[in-house]
Amino acid sequence: MFVIDDKDVKKYEMQLKTLRFKAFPFATKQTMNASAFSARSHSQQNLKKDFILRNKFSISSIRVKKTNTLKISQQEALTGTIAPFLATQEFGGTKAKKGKHGVPIPTSFSSNEGERTIPRKKLPTRPNKLSNINLKNKRSRGTRKQANLIKVKEAAQSSNKIVFLETDQMTGIYKITGGKRNPKPKLLYSLKEKSIKIPQNRWLLPSVERTKTEMPTIYKKALIFQLKRHQLF
Repeated sequence: MFVIDDKDVKKYEMQLKTLRFKAFPFATKQTMNASAFSARSHSQQNLKKDFILRNKFSISSIRVKKTNTLKISQQEALTGTIAPFLATQEFGGTKAKKGKHGVPIPTSFSSNEGERTIPRKKLPTRPNKLSNINLKNKRSRGTRKQANLIKVKEAAQSSNKIVFLETDQMTGIYKITGGKRNPKPKLLYSLKEKSIKIPQNRWLLPSVERTKTEMPTIYKKALIFQLKRHQLF
């Protein structure tokens, strides 16, 4: 239950409770729902400001579940997301490998920021996006080193420049640059780590805290609306 400490609000509240008690739950319901939508708006602003967004899904995934009951003790409006990755950003978590090799971690080369840009500040470009990469699983003969050399040479001569290479230093997904005469593998995704920790990157909690400071004003507007509706203001 939120507490309102405002003389005008208390006056409007008593008027509504005394003269039209049935209208009071409508004011609290309106306050709950308006506050939830305010938290959604602030959350969307936080995503635009602090996150790297490729499309509009992250923004639209933030939803509000309104309260419809007039029983004050059961009124509850919710603000949240249907996107699991945003929930992970809010609370943190761990991402573990799904197959034989480690978790694919994109490099700054994948986002065209340059190999020495640490940390990476952008998402991988569309051609370098993991879902757009098509790897050939054909196994070359010979030692691992010989197999890697064959893969690099074949990729340099084909239209598909992406290969999987497993070396002593790094296992990962590479893009072959430099042309046919001087092919050079550049790391797109590291597959070295079996799991990675995802730190908290709060986007919802700050929105809720900001909305709390707005609730007295929201509540006051809801009371005045009901008073005007019943010609008491």
